[in-house]
Amino acid sequence: LQRELEDIPGIVLNKAGAAFYSTISIDFSVFAKFRSTEEFALTFLREENVNIIPGNLFGKDNFFRIVNCASRKDLQEFCNRFKKFCSRYSLNKKFAEILTGQNLSLIHI
Repeated sequence: LQRELEDIPGIVLNKAGAAFYSTISIDFSVFAKFRSTEEFALTFLREENVNIIPGNLFGKDNFFRIVNCASRKDLQEFCNRFKKFCSRYSLNKKFAEILTGQNLSLIHI
């Protein structure tokens, strides 16, 4: 996950340690369309059909959780969809647009 997500401006994958989940920090100055992780997560679910857990449910609104025990295939699919999603909403103009247009099935991360 680290290699897949490290090039996304405004996103930082926090090391999981021994947990079954990882947290991903979000810099809202890069994703100014969103006012909360809940709004980010709901839009991600609607557009990419991937469920992530917003940090506001845990008392902080600067991160969200993903599950590490998903299959490698699902984690790779998450990374592909997440990069595509972030490329649409990033204010960082150097962040390359990633191809869209796939028929996407629901995955829970």
